[in-house]
Formats: sequence, structure tokens, C-alpha cells
Amino acid sequence: MDKDISLLLAQLQKDKSLKVWSLIVTLFGDAVVSRGGNVSAKTIQAVLGSMGIGAGAVRTALSRLASDNWIERQKLGRESFYELAKDGYAPFEKASVRIYAPAHAKAAKKNHNKGGSWAMSLAQPGTAGATAPKDGIAVANNCWLSFHADNNKIAANNNLVITGELNNVPNWLTDALLPEPLRLGYETLMTRFSSIKNIKQLSPIDALVLRCLLIHEWRRLLLRTPLLPIELQTKSWPEHACRQHVHALYHQLIDGSEAWLDEHGTSVHGPLPSAIKDIHHRFTTHYNQ
Repeated sequence: MDKDISLLLAQLQKDKSLKVWSLIVTLFGDAVVSRGGNVSAKTIQAVLGSMGIGAGAVRTALSRLASDNWIERQKLGRESFYELAKDGYAPFEKASVRIYAPAHAKAAKKNHNKGGSWAMSLAQPGTAGATAPKDGIAVANNCWLSFHADNNKIAANNNLVITGELNNVPNWLTDALLPEPLRLGYETLMTRFSSIKNIKQLSPIDALVLRCLLIHEWRRLLLRTPLLPIELQTKSWPEHACRQHVHALYHQLIDGSEAWLDEHGTSVHGPLPSAIKDIHHRFTTHYNQ
């Protein structure tokens, strides 16, 4: 394995962010679903084995995912094959839209000082357990903002509702909406993955390993980050810069990683089929699996 990737793996393992079952979920979402959704246990073990994860740990994680109804197992002779359970597709599709969306930092920079129909909902001071309006974003104690507000929907429990145009979004507000560990997480991701040199010279399996680790860390951070309307994302919102970084690295890894899947990936039908959609479109258009 490439020495820079080995160092990256050691850092991620030290952080305890590499849960085996979660890595399998990432592999399914990023590489398997777009190729028909069915993959052999042998292929999964080959990819995770290249990360230093033993076959026993992979089998345990697959059993856990199957018992939790995330995946289904099919036995053919001595080989096992897996695909997402019927109820598992919806979360993947919903997450993929956000994970592979194009960067919109320019839009955020242009629009962050104005926009749209908004409402602020205030609960009576001292009210314990005040009810938040549907889709309300908490900006202070018992105070919420709602985008494209409908007065009938946001009025709750005698709250004061003020509607109008959003005229200014200070950095302190968006800073308050993003926990510091997440902000540091984005910075750490960019720093660590920037340390990988000679991307174009990586072997196909190293390219696939790095691609899987990249999307795993990106997905882990992104899905814990508040999904704010663009008007509330100032130009300092760290997701923007990190998305551009992930986009650039991901597209350097596509060809090599796909070559490994073409040559070594297998499914219940034989060789792993080609991607149903061109994954080069990820991060450049509003991509759906």
C-alpha cells in the first residue's frame, strides 16, 4: 500500500472513525449501488482487507447489517452475495443527493445577505419545553427561523411570529449553528487528504481504498452537519471549501478505482456490471444514483 495512505489509515484508526459496518455502507453507496447493487463478499473483503481489516471483522459487520435489515444475503454454492434490502434504498438515495451535490459557494457568497420569505418564531420568555415550529432552525433559546414561511404552519403554542425579508446574516450566527467539532472535522479532512502525493500514480486498489476513505469521512461529517438554507450559509461556511476539495480529489481517483472494480469486482451475475450512470457527473450536477 502507498505509504501516505497507510499513514492516513493510521490517523483515522486512531480517531476510531473507521467502523467496519459503516465502511461497508460507504462502499455500497459509492461503488456498488451505481453498478446494479449486488456484490460478492469476496469483493467486499478484498477492498476492506486492503485497509488492514480482517475477514472475520468483515463477516461480523455483514451479519450485523443483515440482521438490521440494511442488506440481504444470497448464497450461491460456497459464495455469498449481498445487496441493499428493499427498505435500505431510500436512505442511500436521499444521502447521495446531498453527498454528491455540486459546490455552491458562489451562490452563498452572492446571496448570504438577503433572500426570500422568512419568519422568526419566539416563545414566551421562561417557557420550559417550548415547541419549535416545523422546519424551524434554532438560533437562540426559544427562538427559531423558518425559511419560505407559512404562518399557519409555524405558529405554535402561542409563539410570537415575525415575518419579512432576511437582510443580514452575520458570521456569529452561522458559527453558532455549526458545532466546533464539525468545523474542525472539515479542516482535518482537507489537511489529511491533502497529504496524499502522486495521486495519478496510485495502484487501482489504492485508488479505490482512498476513494472509499474520502467518501466515508465526507459522508460522516456532512450527514451530521445542519442542512441550512443557502441564505444562512455565509461564505465562511466550511462545507463549501471542503466540498470543492473532495470533488477535486474524487475525480482524480475515479478512473483508477473504477478500473479495479471492472477487473476484480464480482456479483451474483458474474463480473460487476459497469456503472449505470457516469459517476464523473458526481459533484458537477445534481446527481442521483
